[in-house]
Amino acid sequence: MLHRMFVGIVLLAGVSAAITPRAARKAAPGFTLQDSNGASIRLTDYKGRVVLLDFWATTCGGCKVEIPWFIEFANRFKDSGLAVIGVALDEAGWKVVKPFVKEKKRRR
Repeated sequence: MLHRMFVGIVLLAGVSAAITPRAARKAAPGFTLQDSNGASIRLTDYKGRVVLLDFWATTCGGCKVEIPWFIEFANRFKDSGLAVIGVALDEAGWKVVKPFVKEKKRRR
């Protein structure tokens, strides 16, 4: 249970004491990336949802620990509007990411 509390603290550490009123908020800059099947993923497609954007790598030890938590969050809160987008930063791209994801799915 402690690991979940720690993640929550990390995610909220940058939050200021006052929440900016909705009318004064700026939209996040748009971007488009390709998923493992070559389909486009556009941030603008998630407008109005809470998006947890995770930058990770197959060589990152901490990432390997937190990815299952993010999958759990996504599954648990998707009906409440949460979307989790993982962006792999591996230089070799899908060549190393696809086998990593396949292995993780087998272990579940």
